[in-house]
Parts: sequence; C-alpha cells; structure tokens
Amino acid sequence: MAQNITIDGTNYNAVQNIDIPKQGSGTARFVDSSDGTLDPDLMANTIAGYSGGIKVTGYLPVKGTGGGTISTKAGTVSIPEGIYTGGGSVSIAAAEQNKIIPGNIKSGVTILGQAGTYTGGATKLFSYDLGTVSSTATSATSLSKSATGTVDLSGYQIVAVEAKRNEGIENGYMHSTFTFFVVNGTTTYTTASGSTRCTAVQVRRATSSTNVRTSTSTTSYGIYANSFSYESNTHKITIPMYVRYNSTNTTTIDGTWTVNVYAWPLITI
Repeated sequence: MAQNITIDGTNYNAVQNIDIPKQGSGTARFVDSSDGTLDPDLMANTIAGYSGGIKVTGYLPVKGTGGGTISTKAGTVSIPEGIYTGGGSVSIAAAEQNKIIPGNIKSGVTILGQAGTYTGGATKLFSYDLGTVSSTATSATSLSKSATGTVDLSGYQIVAVEAKRNEGIENGYMHSTFTFFVVNGTTTYTTASGSTRCTAVQVRRATSSTNVRTSTSTTSYGIYANSFSYESNTHKITIPMYVRYNSTNTTTIDGTWTVNVYAWPLITI
C-alpha cells in the first residue's frame, strides 16, 4: 500500500516501496503489506506472499481437472479440497447409463429424459396359418412347413411360439403347445434342433445345441416349434414346425392349425 513517508527530513508521498542498498552489492526492497489479506486456506500450495509483514504460503493442493462417476441412485462424488484447473466432469457410470433405456422403464414414466415403453406384457408379433394337418407320426417329424414373418426383434429376449388347433378342445384335450426361445434381436442365428419328444412346453437357448429346459413326458403329442431362425438384416423369422402323434388319441392332430408368435422384452441389469 502506498504511504506518505519522511526520510532524513524530506517528505515523500504515495511511496509504493523502498529500495535500500545491501552490504556488498544489490538492493533490498521493502513493501508496506499492512493492508494484506492473504489467507493460506484460499491459496495454492505453490504460491507465497506477504500480509501484515508476514510471509504467507498457500495450503491448497493443485488438483487438476477433477471429476468422477456415479453408479448408484444415492451415489455422490466427493470433491477433495484443492484448486482445480477446470475441464473436469461428473457423470453416470457407463454401465448404469446402458440400463436407462426405454425398454427398462415403465410406460408413462420418464427417467433422466428417457421415456419408458415397458408394459410388462407379451407383444404378439404375428400369426401364421399352417392350414390342414394330418399325421400319425409317433416320433418327432417335420411337417415340411415353417411359420414365417418379418419382425424386428431388437429389444426382445424371449419368444413364445404357440401352435393352436383351430377346432379347439376335443375329447377333453387342449390342442395347443407353447415353445419358448431365448433370442437376440441383433444377431443372425438358428437355435438348436428339436428334441425327439413332442412336448407341451419347450425352452431352448439360442445359438446353443443344449435345451435349457424341456418337458419330456413320454405320452406328449402335438404340433410344435422345432427351432427358431432370425436374420438380423432383413428381420425375417423362420420357425420349422414339427409333429408328434399319440396313437391313443386319434383326433388330436388332425385339423387346421395356426401359429401365434409372442415376445417379451427383458429388463437389462
């Protein structure tokens, strides 16, 4: 701070500093720092200065850009004390961002700008008329007919193929089967071939020759989906249909059949 001073009877006004010769050579500069307000808790530890005639060295470490990610609902990012150079950011972890998609959010709810589309139920993709079927084959036999359709399976992971006899219940038997497939709407593939048993419910894993689960009653019969093929570029679905007939129920196969194909999205976790 500039001061008015008197040296050897001579007055000097607004003096910023005084240079005094040192013993030997050079000068020593003296500055009035009585008005200094330096606070070490607000200064980088690479900086020093004078305040009130006392040398003050900064305390805060220089941290660079800083930043971090949040992975939980209540997650926070702690900001250590220090001086930051800017350019840092805090964001939701990439793995968590991948879960915040419309198919994982209830329809009517918006989270972080993502409007939900998930309804929790199956979507009917298409139906296919198999026409009239008549068979007495007691082992798993191809009908030489495939249910086909063109549907984009992106967002779906479970497909159920229902084969249903249009004439309905006869002799106390329900004429329909369900076969479930785990699918991938972004890949071209064909599932495993069918079992030698015609089953009421079959579950198969896509791209694997192993049945995830198969009901294996020795007296089962009906029309059922043997495998599942999907072309990711054209979205064409091909489902070869098979038959297994039980000779003790002679009217359970003959009739007109329709294939209904349903799909479910699964929550990404």
